[in-house]
Amino acid sequence: MYYKFFLDIFVWFFKSKVSIETESIIIAELEPYFKRCYLHNPTLKENKHWQQLKIKKANRWYNLFSYLLKKVDAVAFWGGLSPIYKMAKLVATETGKKVFFFENGVLPGTIVIDHKGTNNESSLKDIDPQFLSGLFDKDQFSSLKETIFPQRPLRKIKNKSKGVAVQDPSIESFPEDYILFIMQVHDDSQIVNFSPYFENMTESIEYVYTNMEQYNEKYKTDYKLVVKEHPSDYGRINYEDFYAKYPDIIVIRTIPVRKLFDSAKILITVNSSVAVEAMIYGLPIITLGNAFFNKPGLCCFFNPAEENMVDILKFDCLNFDQKLRDNYISFLFYDFLLKIPSVDNLFAAELAANRISELLNDIHLVENILKEREQLVLAKI
Repeated sequence: MYYKFFLDIFVWFFKSKVSIETESIIIAELEPYFKRCYLHNPTLKENKHWQQLKIKKANRWYNLFSYLLKKVDAVAFWGGLSPIYKMAKLVATETGKKVFFFENGVLPGTIVIDHKGTNNESSLKDIDPQFLSGLFDKDQFSSLKETIFPQRPLRKIKNKSKGVAVQDPSIESFPEDYILFIMQVHDDSQIVNFSPYFENMTESIEYVYTNMEQYNEKYKTDYKLVVKEHPSDYGRINYEDFYAKYPDIIVIRTIPVRKLFDSAKILITVNSSVAVEAMIYGLPIITLGNAFFNKPGLCCFFNPAEENMVDILKFDCLNFDQKLRDNYISFLFYDFLLKIPSVDNLFAAELAANRISELLNDIHLVENILKEREQLVLAKI
């Protein structure tokens, strides 16, 4: 941890003032970071002194990168959503530097290399799945269905007292009709950056549960809610007091989500990449937050400020196009995402190097990928 101490001292020297316009941009960029801090310590919401200190520190990071990036041609980020990365990105874009981002892919064994960003900021937002019609065949997608999505083990904890019982009920004991809610790491970047309507997991679960009960009453059904906790939160945050308010919620910690797909009627999540996996197996999906896959025909994006979830549960979430999904998943796996380079897979390293070269040469990523796919299709005719 000593390096952080010396880094803070180094950054302190770059304390010159930034313009009012730049500081307003910096404050906007810091909002997700503040949101994450509030999740850990809600009292910070009222601590204006703490907030001002963080803004001043971000100003210094901005000044530091203004100095460091003077002779740099391009900047690469892993993820790119942390406050420090955002300051570097802000300086790089303002000074005309090329930027690109790396991140783990949503499909096993893949990575993302993109010039726009990751997750909901990526180039995937530019893709209209309708344009993918006819570019992939059934055999390509069929092989994807055999893809094994690894089940992440529960997070190891040193203090066993922080853990809770992990004995899941058997799937055979589940109700016939249930909604599957996929939880995410409570302070994950997907939540703090791309969940505009719900600040945390308990808010979103409570909302879904309340609307499910209204749905049951209106349509005389008996849906139950099954909640799959994220294994990386095990021992970090305890939801037992929240679950005690809703004793009929079924909580799952160790059963792989793939097994839950077979019997669930609907999957709901804020914006978990598990939704992409669920598309492969034909499950209706509702998202409560911003996600790159919020596309008509793929899933149903729900806006609580404008829509009624009871009606969404009845009608809209069932309106997905499985063929459209098949094409979209095939596009992700075969074209947009790259295999993780390794010593044993030098071809993957070559493809990654080519992608970086294209980005450095301002080749439009999505247009170029689609053009190459169309050429492959024409070559088969």
